[in-house]
Amino acid sequence: MPVYKDKKRKTYYFEGSYVDLLGNNKRYKRRGFKTSKEAKDTERFFLLEIKDKNRLSLTLDDIANEYFSYAESRIKMSSIITFKYRYELHIKPYFSSKK
Repeated sequence: MPVYKDKKRKTYYFEGSYVDLLGNNKRYKRRGFKTSKEAKDTERFFLLEIKDKNRLSLTLDDIANEYFSYAESRIKMSSIITFKYRYELHIKPYFSSKK
């Protein structure tokens, strides 16, 4: 949790990265703090907020919907219809609410 001094603006800022729920690397940067302590406290609160969001895990239904929206531009429509049909018939009734 390093905090940096912006010499041009004479303020403090923090930056870093984290992994979101889908496994993507995300970068963050917040600027404009008058003191180093204020920047550290804000970063600590920001990271706790991200940790709470990551604690809420996705259900299989959420992941399947994400996949179908991703696949629409990459796979033939007939294949997507087949995948959705099989998912709706065989998988969703039993596993859709599982985390």
